[in-house]
Amino acid sequence: MKILLINPHDSNQAILPGSNQVIDQHEFSPPLGLMYLKSYIKSSSDHEILLLNAQVPNLIGEDHIIRQIDSLRPDLVGITVHTLNLYDTYRTVSLVKKINPSIHVTLGGPHLMVYPEETLHWPGVDSIVIGEGEITFAEMVNRLELKQDLEGVAGCWFKKNGRVFKNPPRLSAKDIDQYPFPDRSQINPTQHRVPFDTLSPSAVMVTSRGCPFHCTFCCTMDKHYRERKPQKVVEEMIICREMGYRSINFYDDNFNLTTKRVKELCNEINKQKVGLPWSCRCRVKPVTEEMLSLMAEAGCSRIHFGAESATQDILDKMKKNIKVEDSCRAFALARKYGISTLGYFMIGYPGETRNQAWNTIRFAFKLNPDFAIFFTLIPGPATEVYQQALQDSNFGGDYFLQFSKNPWPRMCCHTWETTIKEKELLRICRLAYLGFYFRPRFLLRSISRIKSLEDFINKSNVALKIIFSHYRSVKI
Repeated sequence: MKILLINPHDSNQAILPGSNQVIDQHEFSPPLGLMYLKSYIKSSSDHEILLLNAQVPNLIGEDHIIRQIDSLRPDLVGITVHTLNLYDTYRTVSLVKKINPSIHVTLGGPHLMVYPEETLHWPGVDSIVIGEGEITFAEMVNRLELKQDLEGVAGCWFKKNGRVFKNPPRLSAKDIDQYPFPDRSQINPTQHRVPFDTLSPSAVMVTSRGCPFHCTFCCTMDKHYRERKPQKVVEEMIICREMGYRSINFYDDNFNLTTKRVKELCNEINKQKVGLPWSCRCRVKPVTEEMLSLMAEAGCSRIHFGAESATQDILDKMKKNIKVEDSCRAFALARKYGISTLGYFMIGYPGETRNQAWNTIRFAFKLNPDFAIFFTLIPGPATEVYQQALQDSNFGGDYFLQFSKNPWPRMCCHTWETTIKEKELLRICRLAYLGFYFRPRFLLRSISRIKSLEDFINKSNVALKIIFSHYRSVKI
């Protein structure tokens, strides 16, 4: 069987208001889920499988997709679905079916965890994969090759003769090391660069899957946390180094869930003398001096911390399970061990006052991270805060549900106005950015760190977004 996996382009991606566009890293991230899917199919069968990534800095148009389909003549097309680029996914499905109506089209990805039935009802969609996709997709492929029914394939819903069939869910794999490393053979490393990275190309990896926490604003649906063995992680790092990658971006939801696993991984990195700088996303709790000392020794160059708010009551409402003091300690320890930091700070959580919002801005300046992201709360589908917003008649109803049923281009996402109006929220965020990034000391430091023309262009684009974000909403 011939299979084509598509990461659709995002030229019609949903619009987030104001300064939220500054956090855009979407086009710089390769489709890790599809890369895992491809490697698993290759390791477990002899099917011919190709990956088409249309989300690169120079967008791939529909003509290129048409040429790929005409060249490969696939029996099956698998498309990954993210909520914000839903319309482009919808267009890609239509395009595939227009080229050849007999191609089986299946969808997967995080959006299907929230709106499976609405998406399956799109014209042209034959089946969907819900949850972790490797084993489910492999079983589907084998069934389709033998022209067998998909009934009984756990984690798969499908349409047959106009009816929807819902198979039972598939439990997440306990041992995620059973999956081979993601296939990077069709990924151009130079096309994927996080704006904050000075060492590129940077390989995106995960050392775990899932997140056991229940932050009210988080869209992560997989609460089943599983870790990879340190030896397997380091083996993949070494392969990336041999492929020419100069740094690693660990994209786990929580890299430092326990001190024990951080210690084991750092010790293995040192033991194998990997010699690559790496970055990760950590919770400020349970950061300890021992942990950051080990991370620094193992090559950690940057940590992303979610400080969120300077008000303990707001943190408690978010169910962050951290204290304000935890953020102070984490940023200070990172600075002590020479690890740069990126801090996330949220403005406009329900019930937050103007004074509390400005306290968070001042708090960010006090923590003095190397980079800061200030953003207004956008309640995401399936989050606890979204369900709360739906009870407010001023919020505008369940627009994500309507968007999922019938996507439209450049859908505008909603803030939730409670104590502070949206216009003021956007103004506060913009002033926070201007105050933080246009300090003379920060500007001089940034200029001194520019490594290339590309680096200069990336930083200039971010600066322009900050300056003009208050006046218009832009694509992210």
